[in-house]
Amino acid sequence: FRRVLFRSLSEKSGFSAPTGKWLVEDLNEISNDVFSKKSLLDIGFLNEGLVHNLFISQLKSTRDSNKLLWNLFVFILWFRRWSRKK
Repeated sequence: FRRVLFRSLSEKSGFSAPTGKWLVEDLNEISNDVFSKKSLLDIGFLNEGLVHNLFISQLKSTRDSNKLLWNLFVFILWFRRWSRKK
């Protein structure tokens, strides 16, 4: 019983979050703003053309960059929130 249970448990794996779907569908309005050329230019240190093109490719389903884009999305939102001078 222990061997079967151990084998069964060791074969299980987690699942990844559907970040690509979130960016393209559920959070589309926000992600379009975050990845707009103007927004990326305002940050000042990202290659706005490259990041914008990655996002457009994700929208058109010609390239799967959802992990990178999700990290950039979260970072940009964080940067917007905490980089503003008060």
